[in-house]
Amino acid sequence: EQRIALEVAPALLIVGACFLVATFRALDYETVRAFAYSLGLRRKEALLGSIVESSTDCILSLDAEGRIRMANHAAERLFACDSDTLRAAKLAELAPGFVEVQRPGAALDALSGSVVEEQARRADGLVFPVEVSVSRVALAEEPLYTVIMRDVTQRKAHERRLQHQATHDSLTGLPNRTALETALEAAIARAGSGQTVALLMLDLCRFKEVNDTLGHHIGDQALCEVARRFQAAIGESFLARLGGDEFTIVLANAAGREQVLGLAHCLNESLRTPIHAGGVGLDLGVSVGVALYPEHASDAAQLLKHADVAMYVCKRRGSDCEFYDAGGDGNSVRRLAMVGELRQAIGTEQLTLHYQPQINLKSGRAESVEALLRWHHPQYGPVSPAEFIEIAESTDLIRPLTAWSIER
Repeated sequence: EQRIALEVAPALLIVGACFLVATFRALDYETVRAFAYSLGLRRKEALLGSIVESSTDCILSLDAEGRIRMANHAAERLFACDSDTLRAAKLAELAPGFVEVQRPGAALDALSGSVVEEQARRADGLVFPVEVSVSRVALAEEPLYTVIMRDVTQRKAHERRLQHQATHDSLTGLPNRTALETALEAAIARAGSGQTVALLMLDLCRFKEVNDTLGHHIGDQALCEVARRFQAAIGESFLARLGGDEFTIVLANAAGREQVLGLAHCLNESLRTPIHAGGVGLDLGVSVGVALYPEHASDAAQLLKHADVAMYVCKRRGSDCEFYDAGGDGNSVRRLAMVGELRQAIGTEQLTLHYQPQINLKSGRAESVEALLRWHHPQYGPVSPAEFIEIAESTDLIRPLTAWSIER
């Protein structure tokens, strides 16, 4: 019996090749193009899906009714629920700020292309702030919307910290001058006909001795305790620290001068008990200057100025409380101006020393001399030592003035 071996593999390859050629020739150009486009589209969809799922922002796809069609993993983490629960929900359920309207998609169309901040609610009921951006997907078949949400809780907390730092004193935690001006303007704006707004300017007595003797660290402790006592004395009224040992109180809708005097008395009483700091009992007092709106001023800036003038009058007289008096304003303004002018005068020819001999009455001889400081002001002429020495002692000018006198 004879066998014949035939090589059929090459022939099969040739037949297969001919079949493929014939098949591709039978397909028109558009069919091939659609096939290639389909392959590319699947690749793009896979890439887009990978990007959406890897995003740390919550990404939602919504229909015109605001119902969620798709949600990524970040959305599940943000709202603390699974994808099935999300897909059954509406955007208005997750973010109550998005109110549903009668016309489908109206609210989403209005927000499209914008970034807004809303309050979102987790599945456990926790409400938190989110930043929301909405965009409409260009599809002819049905309107779809893409919503991207970002939790801005930390950013909001940081903004609140910055706002607090801008409007509050870092040492005592009280409102600062910026907050005071805002509160004072608001109180004046709210004051109706016949209502009074009282501004109390407070300056501590003998506080400079504390800083000079015990140091600023102990002085800061004393200021914090003073702020606490003042706040307890005035209750809900607005208390601010301007800096140094100066505080202010805004008394909206004040009942009259009797109420203000009573409050000033409470402030003085709050410091009757010595403040213990640095192992020492500090005995401090407070001078209170008061200006009233609309009796003494027509705006916040003028009210601040006049309360400051009244406070300096109070310190000069040694009283507990003084109301602004327009009759004494000129001298007070001159005193305020002289603080800066005396600082500039130290070391110039405006200041001179006159020597008065000290006589020993037993021997009849001049055993020493007393140096008397005199100030010849270029505008006011000779200024009494009783006036400018008091200014120097109530500010930080007494030390350079003393040093200059000794050196001279």
